[in-house]
Amino acid sequence: MEFESCSVIVPSVLEMTKDPNMVTVPSRYIQLEQDQDQANVDLNSSSDDFPVINIQNLSLPISHNSQLYQSELTKLHLACKNWSFFQLVNHGVSNSVVEKMKEEVEKLFKMPIEEKEKLWQRPGEVEGFGHTFLAKDIISQIEKVLGIENKEISKLFEDGMQSINMINYPPCPQPEKVIGVKPHSDTVALTILLQANQVQGLQVKKDGKWILTNGLYPSIEHRVVVNPKQERLSIATFLNTNLDCDIGPASSLITQQNPPKYKTVTSKEYIKGVFSNEPDGKAYVDIMKLFVL
Repeated sequence: MEFESCSVIVPSVLEMTKDPNMVTVPSRYIQLEQDQDQANVDLNSSSDDFPVINIQNLSLPISHNSQLYQSELTKLHLACKNWSFFQLVNHGVSNSVVEKMKEEVEKLFKMPIEEKEKLWQRPGEVEGFGHTFLAKDIISQIEKVLGIENKEISKLFEDGMQSINMINYPPCPQPEKVIGVKPHSDTVALTILLQANQVQGLQVKKDGKWILTNGLYPSIEHRVVVNPKQERLSIATFLNTNLDCDIGPASSLITQQNPPKYKTVTSKEYIKGVFSNEPDGKAYVDIMKLFVL
């Protein structure tokens, strides 16, 4: 199966919002009433409730038997098991690189539309660059938490792909009628999200409630809401497996007491299945479930 990337020409929402006379949202962007549920947001919960992982405590040349290492490893395990979402600190990416990335993203979105059109990706023009060290380090630490040996999970990402999305959510005159991104769970193995400005909007679903943020381990359902007065900028990187591997429960985690709960499919079959279904909650993950009587 071959994949060809090219830009799909759609109306620019950012350009629409520059119209001072725009006071209503075009009908194509209005969500159904059941998707406009903003009331079930736990406003008493914030990013302070989210687990914080200090990856430096897992990466320094310290004894794996030390109290500091084991404590951080346990925190990572509970974060993945109970949340599948955590804040990462002391990740090793310099502040200068992070701030420069934010600046360049802001510059990109402020460019005139005529200049942006010159940068549109054309058929066959696929470029790759960058490093995946941080993402793969996180995967390696998760393997340790699960007690997986022989790099059974890490091997899936050898010659894999890492993509990046730069996202602008412009101010919306009727934020109660739209959703920046519908509720969904990411279909990749790992997402690293950098909030490029201070406008909140990401919500994660925990215990049936949508909790507002400043993304044995289930993927967490999340969505993005929009702001009536300020734009929101975010940068997301996605770690994908290589196209020749099989995706399913790790064999080292399968026992008679813990049988497989999901099918094993090839990476290509998985990608095809993902793009054959609308991104709606955890719909495709549910399709992968095995029902054992």
